[in-house]
Amino acid sequence: MYKQNKDKGFYDKAIDYITIALFWLLASVVGLFFTTGSALSAAFMTAYKMQSNTIEDSLFATYKEFFYKTLIPGIFTFLGVLAASVGLYFLALPAFGNENTLLIVLFYILLAYVLLFVVYAFPIQAIFKHRNPLHLLKNTMLIAHIHPLVSFKQLVNVSVFYILVVVVHPVLLIFALALFFAMQAFQLKPIMDMYIEKISNKEKSENTAQ
Repeated sequence: MYKQNKDKGFYDKAIDYITIALFWLLASVVGLFFTTGSALSAAFMTAYKMQSNTIEDSLFATYKEFFYKTLIPGIFTFLGVLAASVGLYFLALPAFGNENTLLIVLFYILLAYVLLFVVYAFPIQAIFKHRNPLHLLKNTMLIAHIHPLVSFKQLVNVSVFYILVVVVHPVLLIFALALFFAMQAFQLKPIMDMYIEKISNKEKSENTAQ
């Protein structure tokens, strides 16, 4: 029987987040990184359920459930992120090569949006149903703009991850991932809970009306 988050101390919680980070790394590598998107969705949902004290079986079972659940849409979403990243790369070449201030500013703005999409889209994809990729894009950007403070905190999380892995040392990758997943779930959980409740109430009202 899995011991819920509320009954654990700091050390045990830290081990759980490190375990999630290892699951993410393994799932990404085995899928030749095409499965990175679904691995991100599964990592968020496992951390989210940990913080909600609703892990039913084990961390592995929970991670596996959401990994397979989001596998196909996660692959396509991640390919979209890769395409956007390639576009950013080709924008960066003339921007920094020619020291074009306008293009440099545009680059950083677009980079922030791509990062926000990554941080929000894979959790949203795991929780809510979407008609198509454009519907996911619209909802992701809408939520990111409705909650600017949370979006800022998510960008800070990404920055901390970058500093730990790139500036300090790559050996901190697993620790940086564990910290990122913990903070991502902690900061997004109130938002996701709110929208889940709103959708649930709307569906109840529609069923009552029928």
